[in-house]
Amino acid sequence: MLPRTRLAVAVALLAVAIRPARGDERPAPDLSGCESASAAELEGHERRVGRIEVIAGDIFDESKPEERFALFRAANRLHRTTRPEVIRRMLLFASGDRYSARLVAESERILRSHRYFFDARIVPIRCEGDRVDLEVRTRDVWSLDAGARFGRSGGTNSVSFDAQDKNFLGTGKELAAVWETNVDRDTALLRYFDDRLLGTDWRLEAE
Repeated sequence: MLPRTRLAVAVALLAVAIRPARGDERPAPDLSGCESASAAELEGHERRVGRIEVIAGDIFDESKPEERFALFRAANRLHRTTRPEVIRRMLLFASGDRYSARLVAESERILRSHRYFFDARIVPIRCEGDRVDLEVRTRDVWSLDAGARFGRSGGTNSVSFDAQDKNFLGTGKELAAVWETNVDRDTALLRYFDDRLLGTDWRLEAE
């Protein structure tokens, strides 16, 4: 049996690597009224949540020189970032709610608990009157994994391929497929996993 090998994506990466870097050109947050306020102070002032801005980040931060390589830029372009509505559904607060430091911290924990996020942060970016605007910023990880296996035993060959995406098309859903063939039979398996079915705490796993 030959050892398992991972399918290379280098050709596809290099094909799109010549595109210009996007970088992060968003203006600096306006922290007027929030500069020195801690989460506890914001809560103590009985502020309410204003706008919630969601920024779903790429795998690599192209604004940093050490992450501006062509291969990294190509990975960003091949990867579908997590959709903002997926991130919003994980938040324990909404616009108009009273600001709660506990719910903000718990929402960060929930976001970070998902394997397709490298990091997640929720910070105040603007305070005006009794309102505090929040920024939810996440950073993805590479979520696609594919492999192949080739073997020979007793004079017969066997071949299998598998692919798994734990953040399929940025939806937060996991999709995996396996195909195997040998002298006895061909086998195909499709697996789907949703840990927040229709935005609820219900889970769905089917194969």
